[in-house]
Amino acid sequence: GSAGEMTKLAMSRLWTTGALFRYDVRFFASIYDELVVSVHRDHAAAFLKEMHEAMTQPYSTMTVPILGSISLGPDFGNQIECGTDYSLEKINAALKEIFNKQEETA
Repeated sequence: GSAGEMTKLAMSRLWTTGALFRYDVRFFASIYDELVVSVHRDHAAAFLKEMHEAMTQPYSTMTVPILGSISLGPDFGNQIECGTDYSLEKINAALKEIFNKQEETA
């Protein structure tokens, strides 16, 4: 129950802040407590920062920190975990790894 509500609140935050409209991003689905999006690589780091902030806001009166794991990849099966704290360095390294692999196979 609360995981679903927290995910819906995060989706609402992304909508009301305009993050879904400022970037080249397509929202696909919420899956349990995750949000699945496709975002252009030039916008990925900035959008992921806003998405992570939306996902980790305090819930109700809980004082326990909300952690949000960040992962990205070219598809659902190939993900690079970037941790629970937003790190521009980790995001950029993951993007470089993803797109270097894609360019090598092209």
